[in-house]
Formats: sequence, C-alpha cells, structure tokens
Amino acid sequence: MPDEWNEELTRGDNRTIPFTIYDANDAVVDITGSSAWFTVKALYEDADSAAKITKKNTAAGGGDAQIALTNPTQGEGEIYILPSDTSNLDADEEYVYDLQIKLSGGKTYTAKNSALKVNYDVTLAT
Repeated sequence: MPDEWNEELTRGDNRTIPFTIYDANDAVVDITGSSAWFTVKALYEDADSAAKITKKNTAAGGGDAQIALTNPTQGEGEIYILPSDTSNLDADEEYVYDLQIKLSGGKTYTAKNSALKVNYDVTLAT
C-alpha cells in the first residue's frame, strides 16, 4: 500500500497528483466507470459548498480536465490542479483533503484523506 498522502502545493502553480486505488487487502481496484471527487477544505467539518478546491471527473459531473481515470483497470488516475485553484489560498496554511471514489457498482470509498499544505510562490512573473 502506498505511503500516506501529505501533499504540498505551491500557490499559483500547476500540479498533477497521481493516485492508485487499493482495497483493504492491498489489491488494485478496477475503477472503470467510477465517479471521483477531490475536495480541499479549511476544516473537515466545513460544508462541501465551502470547499477551497473541488475537482470531479466526468462521471461525477465534472470533466476529465479535473480528474482523469488514466488506467482504470489498474486503479490509476490523476487530479489536475490549476494555478487558479490555489492562487487565493493562504500560503503556509494547512488544509484537509480527500479523494472519494464511487465505483460503478455503487460502493463508495474515501480513498484518501489527509493534510495539504500550500507553500508561497516566490517568483510572481507570468
């Protein structure tokens, strides 16, 4: 099983976050046709409507430019963070996030939840 995700993002940068979904026995889960949500909040108890970043794949009502299931039979996907997603976040703050997967058969799993830190962007030229 992979190490814990304690992600760091640099404010205003692009970032691709790869993931692989495993079951309780450390076997890869086929996520073909699954819905996927990536949510960043200031606090776990904040409403989803108060999320700082929300990403969804096409099956969840978003698009493959937000979350793509890149090799679904092997449980693999990617979350795409854009500069606009982080440009208004407070640097040196720690946020919480999760990746939730709903399989095409209906089972829902929180694949990961952990801390996310936003770092200062030093170079501001664009």
